[in-house]
Amino acid sequence: MVPTVMREVAATLFAPGNAETSAQDARVRHILEELTQGKITRANFTKNANEYFTEAALKDIQTSLAPLGPLKVLTRQSEQLRGGMTHLSYRARFEHDTVSLNIYLMPDGKFEQFMIEETF
Repeated sequence: MVPTVMREVAATLFAPGNAETSAQDARVRHILEELTQGKITRANFTKNANEYFTEAALKDIQTSLAPLGPLKVLTRQSEQLRGGMTHLSYRARFEHDTVSLNIYLMPDGKFEQFMIEETF
């Protein structure tokens, strides 16, 4: 009998449209992992987003994400055009909890918003 977690991981990895194979998914994963360390690569973000990510904000995000443990699975939920940007929705399963990501990406590839929300 295959443990439930293994079935979930296999379903996530091999489901059409959800595999972490695209460069965009890899970028999102990298940014989320950086945020768990309280840092970002500022070149990935717009001027507006960089103004939001102050040292205090980065520390707060790190403090919130650290108790969740390591990131286990990142699954893209949706992608749609919205207001001249691309809205990306993800589910990020960490060792101890799951969060939702709502991301707005500019046409030039820079992130305008990278919001992390509790999943209820």
